[in-house]
Amino acid sequence: MKRVWSDARVALLTSAGHAERSSERTPAPPIVPLISSVDGIAAAFVCHTRRWSEQSYAQMAAMHGRPERIDMKPITGRDLALAVAITAVWGFNFVVIRIGVDVIPPLMLSAARFLFAAIPLVFFVPRPVMPFGTFLGIAIMLGIFSFALLFIGIDVGLSPGIASLVLQSQVFFTAAFAVIFFGETIARHQVSGIAVAFFGIAILVYTSGVDGTILGLLVVIGAAISWAISNLFMKRSSQVNMWSLMVWLSLVPPIPLFILSLKFEGLDANVLAWENLDMLRIGAVLYLAFAATVFGFGGWAMLIARYGAGRIAPFSLLVPVFGMAASALVLGESFDSLRMSAAVLILCGLALTIRTPTRRRKAVRQ
Repeated sequence: MKRVWSDARVALLTSAGHAERSSERTPAPPIVPLISSVDGIAAAFVCHTRRWSEQSYAQMAAMHGRPERIDMKPITGRDLALAVAITAVWGFNFVVIRIGVDVIPPLMLSAARFLFAAIPLVFFVPRPVMPFGTFLGIAIMLGIFSFALLFIGIDVGLSPGIASLVLQSQVFFTAAFAVIFFGETIARHQVSGIAVAFFGIAILVYTSGVDGTILGLLVVIGAAISWAISNLFMKRSSQVNMWSLMVWLSLVPPIPLFILSLKFEGLDANVLAWENLDMLRIGAVLYLAFAATVFGFGGWAMLIARYGAGRIAPFSLLVPVFGMAASALVLGESFDSLRMSAAVLILCGLALTIRTPTRRRKAVRQ
């Protein structure tokens, strides 16, 4: 490295000598008087060259439809374990929602979820620095719409197992919105992986049977669309501390959801629910607040900002696997060999989707 730097200095000195001899014929650029040493010239040259190469790479990637360099870096083992842990928490989350809405009205349960996710952490976590519109968009789409619709869908009759499957359609909504609004591209192996995983989800739906209402299905599909839109907002927040973002945006949903609960669910139903509150429902609220919201979506937002929505969203295909397993263990739902085969298909599809092509990685390193 020292020899390369020395050669660069010699080359720059030589070019500086030529420029000095020809200064009478060619006026020096305005920046030359600002550089007072050879080291300063070399540093400016290296900085300008690196900036130009990065800009050129980004421009060529955009022209040829190639993903940005950050999208091609491999997912680390720690982040892979974090993604799997989050999907496990979210899978069990559907059983917890079913336990909670048996006593607490869905809108009030969702309001309590975010209230306890924000308080008291908001007094100790610094406020995220980001555009207010982006912050409000995430809070509305993720906090108010997505969770409220999910809770309502389960409350009106959709089973936790089917809900965990239907909600995963957000993967395809996310991919479609990313292509439409951000111009992202989907590689062939990602398309193949999503197709294989979708076939596994179709088998799970077939073996489970649609045991909920049409209204419940439509409501949870609306929750999936809201989740997909929030994924795109999070993609724009790559430079923000995502954990502090999740804590602070949890301040937004409680008041609107509380008002909606009083209007549509009634004061009497809420008073009766809190009078009959037991330790099981208190545990459900705390699980929804801290495990599913603070840990789950805080880590999820960080992963999306680090690797892109197109690569992280397919991990949510693991949620129905954990969701069906939790339903079998807690609610007694059967989980036969055909469903296990579907789970294997989902895992294979996930492996295809998150695989980083070796040839593309070498090209980037060069």
